[in-house]
Amino acid sequence: MDGNIFNINYIMEGKQMKLNLNNIYDIEFEDITPGFADVYISNASYEYEKGKYRDLTDTELDWLGMHESEWVYEQLLDYLY
Repeated sequence: MDGNIFNINYIMEGKQMKLNLNNIYDIEFEDITPGFADVYISNASYEYEKGKYRDLTDTELDWLGMHESEWVYEQLLDYLY
């Protein structure tokens, strides 16, 4: 999924934001159990400008889990192995 860009709509803020999956770093996972049924990303950093990072919001993390599950699974495997 190199270069994949996806959109997240912030309903409360009324704005749309674009994130590049290649700019997500320092991914942390929670609830890692056999079969990975309950695993989710609990924290991750995003490089929004060269050398500048911010934490992904809960909304962004939830969106990743719901809409980019294959990418999340790949990141989990990299995290574990």
